[in-house]
Amino acid sequence: MHYPCRDTEDAPESQEGERRSATRLAFEGEVSVAGDSQFFTGRAINLSVRGVFVATDRQLALDSPVVLQIVSANGEVFAKGHVRWIRDALSRRGERGLGIEFEAPLPEPYAQRFGL
Repeated sequence: MHYPCRDTEDAPESQEGERRSATRLAFEGEVSVAGDSQFFTGRAINLSVRGVFVATDRQLALDSPVVLQIVSANGEVFAKGHVRWIRDALSRRGERGLGIEFEAPLPEPYAQRFGL
């Protein structure tokens, strides 16, 4: 699913009123983000088999390809994805950061490990 928008409030809704194709769960972990000659770390706030929200003050352009390393107490996973939305200011919806969609859903062993 592709959401070229600035915040989830602006994301188009499906016919059922859902904005995402997979349920996101609260998640705490560190995320290393590599993309467009940049490398930085952030915090994973929520996670699904289809994507992750990375709390960070760093910005990347919409649709930028990224490579992620997500690390938590339950292990680590590497994933490729694209920036699908940006929250560029602290808002009632949460922290600044990047909504990243994975190129492929997380494989079942990782999904289970992270409680998805």
